[in-house]
Amino acid sequence: MNHRLKSIFKELVGAQKPLTSSYLSGIIEVSSRTIRQDIKELGAILRENGAAIRSEAGKGYTLTVNDDRLFKNFLQKVNDEKVSPAIPNLPEERVVYLLKRLLLSGDYLKIEQLAEELHVSKTTLQNDLKEVKRHLRKYDIELEARPNYGLKAVGDEMRIRFCISEYLFNRTKSGARRMPPVDMLTDREKDRLWHLLLEEFEKSHLFIAEIALNNLFIHLVIAIQRIQQGHPIEGTPKNVDQLKQTKEYDVAKSLMKKIERQFDVRFPEEEAVYITLHLLGAKKAAQKIEVSPSMDEVVDQEIYALINAGLNEIESHLNLGLEKDEELIIGLSLHLKPAINRYRFRMNIRNPLLEDIKNNYPLAFEAALYFAKGIERVSGVSFGEHECGYFALHIGAAMERQKSRFKRKKALVVCATGIGSAQLLYYRLKSYFGEQLRLVGTTDLSRLTSERLEEVDFVISTVRIHDQLPVPVIYANTIPSEADLARIKQHIFEGNHPLANYFRRDLMFFRQSFRNRDEVLAHFSKVLVAKGQADDHFLQALLDREAVAPTSYGHLVAIPHPITPQTQETFVAVCTLEKPIHWGEHSVQLVFLLCVKKGSQEDLQSLYQLLVKIINQPATVHSLIKCKTYDEFMNIVLKEK
Repeated sequence: MNHRLKSIFKELVGAQKPLTSSYLSGIIEVSSRTIRQDIKELGAILRENGAAIRSEAGKGYTLTVNDDRLFKNFLQKVNDEKVSPAIPNLPEERVVYLLKRLLLSGDYLKIEQLAEELHVSKTTLQNDLKEVKRHLRKYDIELEARPNYGLKAVGDEMRIRFCISEYLFNRTKSGARRMPPVDMLTDREKDRLWHLLLEEFEKSHLFIAEIALNNLFIHLVIAIQRIQQGHPIEGTPKNVDQLKQTKEYDVAKSLMKKIERQFDVRFPEEEAVYITLHLLGAKKAAQKIEVSPSMDEVVDQEIYALINAGLNEIESHLNLGLEKDEELIIGLSLHLKPAINRYRFRMNIRNPLLEDIKNNYPLAFEAALYFAKGIERVSGVSFGEHECGYFALHIGAAMERQKSRFKRKKALVVCATGIGSAQLLYYRLKSYFGEQLRLVGTTDLSRLTSERLEEVDFVISTVRIHDQLPVPVIYANTIPSEADLARIKQHIFEGNHPLANYFRRDLMFFRQSFRNRDEVLAHFSKVLVAKGQADDHFLQALLDREAVAPTSYGHLVAIPHPITPQTQETFVAVCTLEKPIHWGEHSVQLVFLLCVKKGSQEDLQSLYQLLVKIINQPATVHSLIKCKTYDEFMNIVLKEK
């Protein structure tokens, strides 16, 4: 199967509900018509392998298995099968292919030649090249067009290498050794280089983390090829004399001599300096804390001031309560020192976990962006997404520690007649919530006033209570429904602020026909300004946040928000789209606009957790996109919580 058929097949295998052609077209980034043609082709393949695709009018496509043994064999074959990357099918794949060709070529490439290689028209290629140029501009690299010659990537050598490492290597989510493209050294040469690195570090007793080892390996592969093509680094960074006094410089020189002998290549002195910087950063980032030191032993005052500025920025926007977490401060300080060095020497860092972090821990990543902004405000040091991804790992760990210190809420169960029905509800809740909720007992309505309600956080009742109580009351059925359980869960984590309150009926817009991100954001801004919820600066605040990093997270979802709180209330506005639109590097069809109240002290972690859960449930996203009413939408949302 080609890449597109394999992608559709994987979506169908993992789906819990029928998938429409419009949903699949958004995920695969082709037209619905193309999807229908692919479904026919895939269906023919599956019929020979114990399965079929059933189409239901108005619902979509479902995978059915008729022969378990035959289908399992086919599934194993698909998992083992390597899809040929020779002719990319998707726009994103073509862009990566073009980046690779332009960055690795030492000469000009003609548009006609590239169009022929990709089996696309010149018009399609020109559209793809617009996206290529956008990526190259991030590294100050230009596409030089020369009549009768074609196109060539031109820019500073280190920036070109950084771009190569980003777009040709950082395409895997695994932290394991990432192999370069097939035309950058042979497999035998790559193995020799890898073992040479391991031997040198063992001999020098220099500890280096696995991810850092991967990064250095990639840097050296690129360096060898670029030098062989006649593109050495020119110019050395400042403070070179200081670097030459380090053990890492000695290791870099030794390593360089061995590579020169093995690969018949001559490294200039500048290359040794950059290898030294890699080793210095890797060493610091990999340090382990064997005991629990005080902050004074690990964090100097300059770094502490930067971390404090970053954490204050997080608190002013997200109110996570992390500013006094000493373990977090120590962890960030160990990472921040080499990160600042990388910034000063214009070195990039690749984070193979970045997409996973953004998709699964968006709140931690959002906090990391604010952390970086706080540091930039006081020092002028600016960090990119990959560095922020590492900050997010520390912040996410601190959030988990905070969650583990969560104090269980206490609740009293009330029923009309007491014992029987109350006990039924009591044991159902105990079974469902476990350690998350402490149930102090049951009572009937007549004895409620004699209970010591000041010792509980809320009351769960199956009967209407007319008296005013000092604690919140949650109404539920004797056999609680999913909606009942969802409401109770909100109170466990948020006290008196159910998540449903954040989703406003008047701020839900279904099946809209906007064509791009800016139209969606402009619509939200116009509505909120008209309602008096925001001022004329709101749209720019949204665009400023998108400029830091796109707020699209995959699976057709985006969660835009202003770069600083702008509204008088905390709420979520929703927009679904008739067709997916491009938003950053992802397609989007479901948009949650998150607005946090100015100066808010609310604990919004449960709201963020709900949005994360939705992002990672393609079937739920698919169902929400199909909704036409507020009630229909909220029923699905509350089930997720």
